[in-house]
Amino acid sequence: MRLIISILALSSLPLTSACSEPTAQTLHGYDLCQRGVRRLDTGVLRICDQLNAAVVSQAISQLRDDDTEVLLTSGGGVASAAITLVEALNARHITVRVRQFCLSACSTYVLLAAEKVVVEPDTVIAFHHTGAFATEVMAARSGMPADSSFRQQATHEREFFERQGLDPDLLNRIAMSVEPTCMGIRRSGSGLERHLNYRWAWFVAERAEAARMFRGRMSGYWPASRSEAEAILRPTLGDSDLTVSYGPLASSMAPAEMAAKLPVCPGSLPGG
Repeated sequence: MRLIISILALSSLPLTSACSEPTAQTLHGYDLCQRGVRRLDTGVLRICDQLNAAVVSQAISQLRDDDTEVLLTSGGGVASAAITLVEALNARHITVRVRQFCLSACSTYVLLAAEKVVVEPDTVIAFHHTGAFATEVMAARSGMPADSSFRQQATHEREFFERQGLDPDLLNRIAMSVEPTCMGIRRSGSGLERHLNYRWAWFVAERAEAARMFRGRMSGYWPASRSEAEAILRPTLGDSDLTVSYGPLASSMAPAEMAAKLPVCPGSLPGG
């Protein structure tokens, strides 16, 4: 039976479509903005969407020589697309202004690498399990060699961090901050997939830690506590049970060490 190793770190969030005509009381996700890429009346380029190849290509094609800032709202997307976007913005020295939320690939690959980030009031920048860490943990658990093609995603992400002057170990520390709890194998379509479970849904760094992570390039609003972060993120994502880990980054752990340490998730199929 074939085994599909699932990379959960960069998957799209189930954010509500902008065409659902919600009431003011239920407004969340991409209903908070007009989904897509467009120019505002002020002339600022507005990106409100998942960061995939098509969206990023559209955004880059609309950049102007006189652009100094883009306005970004995103629940994440694909790491490679997020990297392409921030490299294009940095090449033009464009500031990233964040409104409402920037999560997953948006926070990890766009914001941490951006030359300058401005956070608007009542906005949450949150991190979770990273693709590099999850890939390497799963590959180690499956016994894949270091030069396997599956590990190329992790290599690409770590090399990007190095090019941006970021410590690649930060990818491990971000993943550890949502506390991996177990690993298992479950059915997925006609095959099986390996998955990781975590204690927390998201990690929001405390202000001092965020300043270190952003290397002094971030300014504006930042939630002052876990409860404040959850109070914004829960209605934003339409999940009243969503949990946030708030504070300093966790200590690092090598993916191979984590692969050897993690217990099998309850209910996992044999081989987990």
